[in-house]
Amino acid sequence: MVMHSYSQRQLNPYRGVVRVIRHGGAEAVTQDGWHWDWSMRIGTAF
Repeated sequence: MVMHSYSQRQLNPYRGVVRVIRHGGAEAVTQDGWHWDWSMRIGTAF
């Protein structure tokens, strides 16, 4: 599996940069590089 990572610049009123890491069905997002929000897809869609 391939891991993707990228940054996305947020314009006003959301200033700063959001960093994203994606691997398979999981995704992690942070704005400060210290606190991460994780989400994961479970199961398969038919």
